[in-house]
Amino acid sequence: MSRNHYLIVVIFFASLSSCKSLKTQSPKVSEVSVISQEEGESKLESKVNDEVISQAPDLVIPQIPKTKLETPSIAIDTQPMHPTVVPPPSVQKKVTQKPEIEKNIIQKSVKSVAITKALPEVPKVIDSEVVKPPQPPALPTLPFIQGEEIELAVSYIGVEAGRLNFKVNGKRQYNGVPVISFQVDAKSSGLFSLFYRVQSVVKSLWDPVKKRPMSTVILGDETGFDRNIRTSYDWSTSQARYTDFSYDKKKKRKDKVDKTWKVTSPIQDFVSSLYHARSLKLEPGETHHFKVAAEGKTVDLTLKVIRREKIRTSIGKFDALVVHPYFKKKGNFSQAGLLQVWISDDEKKIPLRFKGKLNFGSMYAKVKSYKAK
Repeated sequence: MSRNHYLIVVIFFASLSSCKSLKTQSPKVSEVSVISQEEGESKLESKVNDEVISQAPDLVIPQIPKTKLETPSIAIDTQPMHPTVVPPPSVQKKVTQKPEIEKNIIQKSVKSVAITKALPEVPKVIDSEVVKPPQPPALPTLPFIQGEEIELAVSYIGVEAGRLNFKVNGKRQYNGVPVISFQVDAKSSGLFSLFYRVQSVVKSLWDPVKKRPMSTVILGDETGFDRNIRTSYDWSTSQARYTDFSYDKKKKRKDKVDKTWKVTSPIQDFVSSLYHARSLKLEPGETHHFKVAAEGKTVDLTLKVIRREKIRTSIGKFDALVVHPYFKKKGNFSQAGLLQVWISDDEKKIPLRFKGKLNFGSMYAKVKSYKAK
């Protein structure tokens, strides 16, 4: 072959090789879809840059940023390997209610846990260190109970005179002190009312712990008088106040007595003295002393237990104790009109009979009925 032919052949293969190198640019890019993501990008970039720069050094090719191919996202349900199927709106509303409810429950639970954690710890207290509030003193056991009623028939010089009713109304508070309310109703009847009419009530508030009265009230409608007598006791100062605002019907004027005097415990009024005597342990030959507030002054009372005897009453047969009360007045002892009281010799100490000698005749009172509710 001649030299010219050889040059032509060399030029032809050189041009052919350059054309092949340029044509390989597109198929190399298209191979990205076949080659794996990381390998294809690195080989393609290095090969293209080398060949293009060698063939066209003046051409500036912009750098393509490396990006990872994103795979399409598929919603995954709680069950593995199952795509989420979107239900229709009517069903979707029902389906979404349960997660919302569960969410609310979780939120409330979280709040409750947060509050519980925020509360301070209560220190453990030993039983011996617990400070208990002061308890009111226990009431003593007494022979009379709430609801007790005793009715006595009263006669004077052999004529029916009236009725006496003794009542235990129950417990209450008086100036912060637990007390028992005693009440005595007196009412005249029969021929006696023609000479002297009586319809009165006496109320006594009695402290069963200290065994002393707190208040005494006498209200009554009698022949010639409207009674309004009150006595109050202030044991913090050991003072008693007596007021008598009774109305005199004959003189048509109101008495105005208001006095204060010194009192010492133990002391009773005329009503509480009977109940106090019932709470004592009574034995023949024994003597008991206490004071009684009467008409704004204090008198000494002595109870002497004389004997035991059996008596018959309207409510049955009883073993009874005969008691004599004595009053000391102006230095002398008075037997209170030779008054005698029969009290049942049992745990109830029921007053069964009264007998007394007055200035004009004798007075008797006998039990007619007894009720303990």
